[in-house]
Amino acid sequence: MTYLRFKEIVQRVLNINFDRAFGLDISDNSIELVELNKLIHFSVQTCGRIELPDGIIKEGKIQNGSLLSDKIKELLKQVKPARVSTNKVILSLPDTQVLTHALVLKGPQPKDLRSAISIEVTKFLPIQPSFLYWDFKTKNLPDGSVFVTFAGISRQVADEYVRVCSSIGLRVISFTLAPLAVARAVLHRNDKHTLILDIGSTYTMASVTYRNDELDVSVYIPIGGRQMTEEIIKKKSISFDEAEKLKLDSNNKETISIIEPVLKDICLEVKKVISYYESTFQSTIDEVVVFGGSSLIPDIGGRVSTLLGKETRVVSEFNEFTSSTASLLLRDGRSAALFAPVVGLAMLGSSNEFQDLNLRRQMPKTVLDEVKIGELFRGGYVSKARAVRIFFNNRITLGVMLILILGIAFIFAYQLSQYKLRKGLEALQAQPKATLVHPDVVPVMIATTTSNIMATSTATSTIKLPAVIPPVKKK
Repeated sequence: MTYLRFKEIVQRVLNINFDRAFGLDISDNSIELVELNKLIHFSVQTCGRIELPDGIIKEGKIQNGSLLSDKIKELLKQVKPARVSTNKVILSLPDTQVLTHALVLKGPQPKDLRSAISIEVTKFLPIQPSFLYWDFKTKNLPDGSVFVTFAGISRQVADEYVRVCSSIGLRVISFTLAPLAVARAVLHRNDKHTLILDIGSTYTMASVTYRNDELDVSVYIPIGGRQMTEEIIKKKSISFDEAEKLKLDSNNKETISIIEPVLKDICLEVKKVISYYESTFQSTIDEVVVFGGSSLIPDIGGRVSTLLGKETRVVSEFNEFTSSTASLLLRDGRSAALFAPVVGLAMLGSSNEFQDLNLRRQMPKTVLDEVKIGELFRGGYVSKARAVRIFFNNRITLGVMLILILGIAFIFAYQLSQYKLRKGLEALQAQPKATLVHPDVVPVMIATTTSNIMATSTATSTIKLPAVIPPVKKK
């Protein structure tokens, strides 16, 4: 048991990402930011949230890039308890702009799998794959065929998000999917099959994940919290704002019964997803996890559980977080259901232990290299020391450090060799000097007496030789 625990600790330490990135979750209504450190457990470096006014983003598309960049800068300046430590960022893709598709490849697998997938999805997608940044994952099915999960986003939409971040000195290193981020944040790494239900304001995403880092199916359902609010308005004859407030009022027990027709419509579509998944993968959905703004409606988890006939829970805590760390994230009345996606992004940015779909891989360098590093100095949301390091690029910094280390090692080795040489010379000088005596010269013993001490010393004196010793003539 001790060995297994030690092995787990070593594995977790080895999965530390020293060149980390922070997570940034941008939606139509708000922006959340989290940066984490990783050593055994995750800890919070900094976090924050800011609301967006109408008109900046609509259905996942940026309408006003300059206002969005201003809002991100405002958030970067007000995050607590510290400033971000890097300009590298991982973004979640807007669900409304992500195209997902599941397909099954039977028979011998083609050599160029990517080309084969591109041809297959063209039959189903409303846009050609060449206009998308896309990625895929494969999974072997029990019958020997291969299940492919495809995800893509319009190049134009994705490029606009990158340009906004680049304009304020941020470098986007990954685009990922919100369901994967949520799974990473709230699920433990086990062999469970989990359906993640994101009930947003205008839509619901039903996604099935295996363990906490494999997305198998993701389905868009065009029903969400706004329709629930409209039901309350009809029943109560109140304004939209009043209905929104009443919907989230924990003391109002009748809200869940008023919105039940909308919940039934959502769960009817979710049942189709569950049926498809269980028949295709021959696996049972073990649990349902609910998050998103509408997950804050009182008793919604219990009602979804009844309608689906599955064990259901609303996101209330994070995976691999200590209670003190979680409390820092959820201070000021924040909800775990709202912060789950950005926490999952930050976990990916601080650890190398997760798999991920990354739609950034196909982006051209002309888009990715437009980062205005000078904004880091002007903006003040990164410390000057870190801004300098970022400015010179981490790879260059590491190269300079390596050269310095090698230089120091060379100087040390040189000084050590000089020290050994000097000690050797001193040892030679300390040895008695040999007396060179010519064969024709006889040593003379002279007694020397010193009057100041009661001792007599005898010294050996030698007749001084000429500079050139004449050769000895043989008789």
